[in-house]
Amino acid sequence: MKKNKENYLIESQLLDILIVDRKSEANHLQLYIKKLMHKATILDSYKEALHEIRNRDFDLIMIEMNLSKGNGIDLIKQIRKLKGILNVLAMTRDTSRELERKAREQRVIYYMIKPFEANELQSIINHILKKKRQTHSLSESIDEAGIKNLKF
Repeated sequence: MKKNKENYLIESQLLDILIVDRKSEANHLQLYIKKLMHKATILDSYKEALHEIRNRDFDLIMIEMNLSKGNGIDLIKQIRKLKGILNVLAMTRDTSRELERKAREQRVIYYMIKPFEANELQSIINHILKKKRQTHSLSESIDEAGIKNLKF
């Protein structure tokens, strides 16, 4: 039990982040995220990303709106159908207000214009990590109180 609790505590301190973008553009993001001690996976196509999202849970999904192999808005729509509410960050070099409007209609948590500053990304990661810790803390409190095992 102690080992599971230690793993649980370690996992609650890490974010698992998916970056859906051209590898040439995403490599620096991945390095920065790993430097912050989080997990980061890069996929560069709509199809690969959708497959991975079906089979894995991510704390944050960062999506380039103008993918070379697919459309970021359509990917977000598919994610919402599969997983419901997730932390999705839209990123692009395109400054079109129409693209931003479409992304925000899909309830992205952040819309970032590239290039963006490292401290902006770190702030977002810290915010999501704080929410994750609160969720884990609440789950742990419920577990310890034995409430999860109640039946009605």
